[in-house]
Amino acid sequence: MKKRYESIPLGEICEMRSGGTPRRGNPNFYGGNIPWAKIADLNTTDRVVTGTNESITEEGLSTIGNRVFPEGTLLLAMYGSVGKVAFAGKPLSTNQTILGINVRDSNRLDSRYLFHWFESNQRKLLADARGVTTNNISKTIVMNLRIPLPPLEEQKRIAAILDKADVVRRKRQESIRLTEEFLKSVFLDMFGDPVCNPNIDKLPAGWNRCVVADLRTSGKWTCIGGPFGSNLTSSDYRVSRVPVIRGSNLSTNDCFVSEDELVDPVWLVSYLQAPMAQRIIENRTLSTGVPHINLGILREFPVNLPPIAEQKRYSALNTETVKANKKQRDALEFSHGLFNSLVQRAFKGFLF
Repeated sequence: MKKRYESIPLGEICEMRSGGTPRRGNPNFYGGNIPWAKIADLNTTDRVVTGTNESITEEGLSTIGNRVFPEGTLLLAMYGSVGKVAFAGKPLSTNQTILGINVRDSNRLDSRYLFHWFESNQRKLLADARGVTTNNISKTIVMNLRIPLPPLEEQKRIAAILDKADVVRRKRQESIRLTEEFLKSVFLDMFGDPVCNPNIDKLPAGWNRCVVADLRTSGKWTCIGGPFGSNLTSSDYRVSRVPVIRGSNLSTNDCFVSEDELVDPVWLVSYLQAPMAQRIIENRTLSTGVPHINLGILREFPVNLPPIAEQKRYSALNTETVKANKKQRDALEFSHGLFNSLVQRAFKGFLF
């Protein structure tokens, strides 16, 4: 049976104020010892902000009304990533895109319950967001939101259940991140500087120096770009018939290279994703219009090839790791679904 709780506007039980930005043109305002959070700083694994990318001075703080949020303040994104929340893990200041929220009466409202309630209402906040270039909500909108208030012990019970479910999600997210970092580390450990430095003078025994054009299979149309360019518009797309690959589709390890087994496709993808290769691509990117590289740049892109046996050894490990990562992602998707179900039931009075 559904439990009915009273609901009140957040403004009746919470204090709210936004941060501010000291004038950028004054270097005396930045680089001090006061943490100054922006929305990107809310992207922490444990949803607690203890470090910030930028800091401000006492002088800078005075220009934004000395607005410092105490530890435990709930930080809510009002611009862009509307509805994102985290707690202040230490006293800090923020820019104007973040609203600091503090509960006035902790005997009526639990802060962890409030945190999860905001997460359950992120879609509503996004729907309420307005703005031409950047979606945003106002302090007034947040103050007028009505929150259901079950007894405090019930709030804490709900928050504890959701905390545990959230921990499972975060552990699986961290596991996926560590797996991806593991693959990068293995690649560098196995192949090291020759791969990271295409201009190295002397290659190890058994290595070959070449460019991407040397790796293509024989025949026509083996290293070309799409033939459509600006001639293809959104009205030309269909859900079936001829497949078209765009940049957003390139998130797979599949590719085709020389039939002479000069290079393993999985190894080549990892090589092109390595930090040094990415920097080379960035340095050769053409800045006219949309930043891009052309086929001439791609064909002449330098590649230092280790022996094919070593490439395949890495490829086998990569393939097994990617399979394990796929299972982790499936488990994470299940965790997201379970968590969202618990959240919806909790704030509709169905969580027993």
